Amino acid sequence: MITFCFGCFRKLISRKFPEEFMNRYSAKIKIRKDSIRRDGTALLYLQVIINSKPDKINLNLYWPPEKFSEKELCLERNKADTDANDYNIILRDAVSKANEIFKLYRLNNEILTNEIFKDEYNSELSKQDFVAYMEKKIIYRYKRKEIVKKTKDNHEQVLLALKKFKACIPFRDINSKFPKDFESSLKKNCKNKVKGPAKSSIYSRHSVIKAYLNLAITKDNINIVNPYSNYPLTRGNSSFKSLDQENLPQLYKYYQSLEPRSSRKNIIRGFLFSCCSGLRTADVKRVKKSWINFGSTPSLYFMPQKTIEYDRRIEIPLTEMAMSLIEDALAEGGNGEYIFKLYSYVLHSRYLKEAATKLGLNINMHFHVSRETFGTLYLELGGSLEVLQKLMGHSIITTTMHYVHVSQSRQRIEMKNMEKLFDEKKETPTE
Repeated sequence: MITFCFGCFRKLISRKFPEEFMNRYSAKIKIRKDSIRRDGTALLYLQVIINSKPDKINLNLYWPPEKFSEKELCLERNKADTDANDYNIILRDAVSKANEIFKLYRLNNEILTNEIFKDEYNSELSKQDFVAYMEKKIIYRYKRKEIVKKTKDNHEQVLLALKKFKACIPFRDINSKFPKDFESSLKKNCKNKVKGPAKSSIYSRHSVIKAYLNLAITKDNINIVNPYSNYPLTRGNSSFKSLDQENLPQLYKYYQSLEPRSSRKNIIRGFLFSCCSGLRTADVKRVKKSWINFGSTPSLYFMPQKTIEYDRRIEIPLTEMAMSLIEDALAEGGNGEYIFKLYSYVLHSRYLKEAATKLGLNINMHFHVSRETFGTLYLELGGSLEVLQKLMGHSIITTTMHYVHVSQSRQRIEMKNMEKLFDEKKETPTE
């Protein structure tokens, strides 16, 4: 009787075949405990070991290390934590995806290397539908507080327009014709059949789609070329009009006349603070006492909500006016750990338009006008475009240019400077 010895058989094949042909794999979720971010979280990644060679797949997810277990994965941070379950679904999907690739190569008796695995893992992602990807990504970004509710609602409106164009768009079908075809759909489905959608509206929808395609490529390793790389986007004329150097003091006097602790005063105070600092509405709401340096040169050090995923902080020196608004807010009780108390977008618009009417301002007042005002007046008063770019937290200077509105008064003043050139010529005696 012949007995089968598995150990002897293993020794036999290990002599006959090189080690890399034996295809031994494993995949598990790990966390980078050696690199903790400022918010106390660390990167989650998929560790893959193929024939004793380890490799990492970045999952672009972050979690507190003390609330992570390799067996149970993400543990709830508190009783009301709903993210843990969502994260675990994503993490288990990643492991499952890796195991499917392992199984395929094992059953087909094919050689699998780390490089081949990465190609397989990424190409599997590229078979997904962009519409479904964008829908999930919007929810994911909102849950991670990368975008605020207003931005989420805006992105969902763009998603709705995308679904009207095509209900399903496989990534492999996205090519250089996609932006033009999508724009034709926007014009066709526009409610205003006579005039069609405004250029700024088309631009904003294209910009959102372009951003999510970039996320798919850079964050989720989906192997496509962004069709917007060579597609020129035209913003169109902005409908925003900023306050000028006369309007702003008028609005401040109006603010002083309002009843203390009233919702009107709180909203106008937040608006004025944005005019003095350039902060977005979402960031004015988030300003905490701990962000303020109350020293001899006061400043605000914070991470803008819009770019929170890039872990990018900026410091803004605070003017006397900005500090007086902070002191007013604190004197009236503040808003818990926050300084300013703001409300819904509808209430903001109502009270800002009311203020514009009472002051006789021919401006479509809403909260974004404050940021426009900051950018315009900063330049009118002699500030440089490069410094303004840093203060407004823009990564490229062309974005800063969109906030700049050159007033008629400034045009007249600067044209006067041109006249000086000719005045000097007149005064120069001729020989």
